[in-house]
Amino acid sequence: MHFDDYKTIQFHRRERVLYVTFNRPEVLNA
Repeated sequence: MHFDDYKTIQFHRRERVLYVTFNRPEVLNA
């Protein structure tokens, strides 16, 4: 249920944003 918070934390971390974008492009298109 805290998946939104988890994504928000990763989005706040710019160094993780690119990592998530390349690893999980579907998350951005969700």
